Amino acid sequence: MPAPLEAYNVKEILQAILLALERAYFVADRFVRQRNPGVDRNQPVSTADWTTDSDDWEFMVDAMDWEVV
Repeated sequence: MPAPLEAYNVKEILQAILLALERAYFVADRFVRQRNPGVDRNQPVSTADWTTDSDDWEFMVDAMDWEVV
């Protein structure tokens, strides 16, 4: 039997989620700025010029081709 909704501290749960998202943003921002060292810290960084190899996504195509037997 699940606990009633009143048993959960929803405010604390949401605060933890938002804090984790904020930390993830800073980690991602630091990573992008390391890849673009000449960018001013106060300017937004674009990743539009990054290239990805289509082979990197091949595993998803294969997984989507599977059929239920």
